[in-house]
Amino acid sequence: MSKKITLFVKFISMNLLLLLLTVLLFQTCSDDNSPTE
Repeated sequence: MSKKITLFVKFISMNLLLLLLTVLLFQTCSDDNSPTE
């Protein structure tokens, strides 16, 4: 049972890391493409 929990936690942490990376990428991209006023 504990093995399943650890696997679940690892899975969630990996997904969170991916989410953070994608958000950061999108933020930098939008900043680069933002028109200067």
